[in-house]
Amino acid sequence: MSDESLHSVVEKRDGTALCVAVADVLKVEGDDVATWRQTVQFLEEALVVAKLHQAEHEKAAAMGGAPDENLLMTIIKTPCIMPKGKLEIDFGETNLTIKGKDFTVTTPYDNVDAMLKLPRDDPVKKKTAAVVSYEFVLRLENPVAHRKTTLKYIAFEVCATSAMIPDENIVFHLESLQEDPLLEDKQLHEAVEMFLDKLVTRAAMIKPGTGRQNVRYVSTHGGSFVKCYRKTTSGLLYFLPEGLCFLNPPLFLSRKEVSSIAPGRETAMHLRTFDLVVEVADAPNVEFSMVEKEEIPSITEFVNNFSLLKASDERSESTGGSGATVKTEDDSDEEDSDFVMEEDSETDEDYDELSGSAYSGSDNSDSDSDGEVAMGPDDDDEGPLGPFPDQVDMEDI
Repeated sequence: MSDESLHSVVEKRDGTALCVAVADVLKVEGDDVATWRQTVQFLEEALVVAKLHQAEHEKAAAMGGAPDENLLMTIIKTPCIMPKGKLEIDFGETNLTIKGKDFTVTTPYDNVDAMLKLPRDDPVKKKTAAVVSYEFVLRLENPVAHRKTTLKYIAFEVCATSAMIPDENIVFHLESLQEDPLLEDKQLHEAVEMFLDKLVTRAAMIKPGTGRQNVRYVSTHGGSFVKCYRKTTSGLLYFLPEGLCFLNPPLFLSRKEVSSIAPGRETAMHLRTFDLVVEVADAPNVEFSMVEKEEIPSITEFVNNFSLLKASDERSESTGGSGATVKTEDDSDEEDSDFVMEEDSETDEDYDELSGSAYSGSDNSDSDSDGEVAMGPDDDDEGPLGPFPDQVDMEDI
């Protein structure tokens, strides 16, 4: 077989033609060096072409979803955190698929064991706490492959003010969805939430402000999070009745997984920040550092109420889920939080004025509500963290 015929067969890009050509080459009667050199050359070129087409077909199959996957909706050019990039996200009947230029990440919905929708505030408008986007976080029970590594989380952002614009930022693949009255006048983030709520059956959507009123955390800047570091990465730590979530990269620790929340390094007057150490069941502790000291009162109140919820969970499990309620104030001293930070300083007589309540709609002076911990100063003028730093010194820091 001549070189010209060799190249013509290779360039046909046809698997059947290659197989026939390989069979013809193996039938050659010549036994000289030139014939075998030509045969080896042809087989090497055929193998390269075969591998190339195999990779192309596998990628095309992955990009199109599984053969039995019926697409419902696609959101276009979505800012993704994990995997990273502006990517397309396909919502199928059974799988969620994220498509990049050279990769595809797919997971079945029943692999999602936790999902969250967290607000990202405008850093410029600190006083109004204006939400500019929502980050959706999906924690996977079994990590999925992505290039040379695996992903435990899928996370992406959706603008808080984006309307649904067909064929520009969203595509509905079924005519019935295009005419669905439930989707009329919905923002894009609301449509994404609706689809995830419907398709993910193992976990309910976790959002700040949707849990019990007395465990809704509000920081000093009015948000549901504080700024901090995890190792060397700066991010946001969200305090939720269902658990703690750090962004980014995302890490979610459910209430069941958290054994305790305690202060880390000793906090002295000259330090503006403190650390939080989260003890996790059957896993190494997780430390969040460089939390602003002004967040101590609100975090303490959250931890106290978080502990009450955990105690209620444990009683429910011990009674076989008999519906035990959160422990009231009468027995709160027995299972109160261990989150106490001691500081060698004078007490602050204006502590209540400084901290206020960390929870919207809650009243610290009212100790009769079920499961609520009275957080006002006691007779010794000490806050829930023990003696609180002097007011003037705190402002000077």
